[in-house]
Amino acid sequence: MSSDEKIVTIDPKSNLVCKGQGIVEILINEKLNKLKVCLYVPKLTQNLVRLLNLCNKSITITKENKSFHLSQNNKILISSHIINKLMIVTFDQPGAFLKKTDKNSPWHQQLGPPGNQVLKFLSLINLNESQFYVFSKVKMTTLPLNGHLTEAIKPSDCLHLDVVIPISPPSKSGYSYVLTIIDQHTSFKIIRFLRQKSEVFNEFVIKQKYLENHHNRKVKVVTDCGGEFVHKNVKELADM
Repeated sequence: MSSDEKIVTIDPKSNLVCKGQGIVEILINEKLNKLKVCLYVPKLTQNLVRLLNLCNKSITITKENKSFHLSQNNKILISSHIINKLMIVTFDQPGAFLKKTDKNSPWHQQLGPPGNQVLKFLSLINLNESQFYVFSKVKMTTLPLNGHLTEAIKPSDCLHLDVVIPISPPSKSGYSYVLTIIDQHTSFKIIRFLRQKSEVFNEFVIKQKYLENHHNRKVKVVTDCGGEFVHKNVKELADM
């Protein structure tokens, strides 16, 4: 992109400074489009694209009230709305393709390396799925589980607890055990390193209070009934 500075006039009442120009590639209907002579204007809150930059062939524009359609060879390319005499085109942001898609989905569900669906959406050339073997192994998903688990409707509805067997050799700091707490609804994970197995109860109580204060509701727990979870202190806590 060149860095030649110039004045861009969009409205007679204001001038915006263009910091450079270059080529931009955008994806529309799974087709990669290359836009030439694109201007970079830092203070512009919306991307403005000349219609001629979108197509190199004849197109048809159909206006219906406050919406419009761009067609080519009787095939609709773009459909969107008209706002303030501008044809507004919105683009979906690539996501992690998780099962839950509501707007209130916790932020941490959006983390993690992209799946193959995202990579294909980005139109990578010669996509070799074997290259992303590690991605598929480390990626968190919320796909349905086969089993007897009751569906968790809200955060903290069901917390799965487990303690990893002693690590040998222990870490440099002396940690030998790993406590994992997984929220079934959100897939949110808490991992704590412990020196002794006897620390499990106290560590869980700390996290339990944090989650209950955060979500303002009691937590429900599922364990494998290991020795660390059948202690009398755990039973007394469950009866409270």
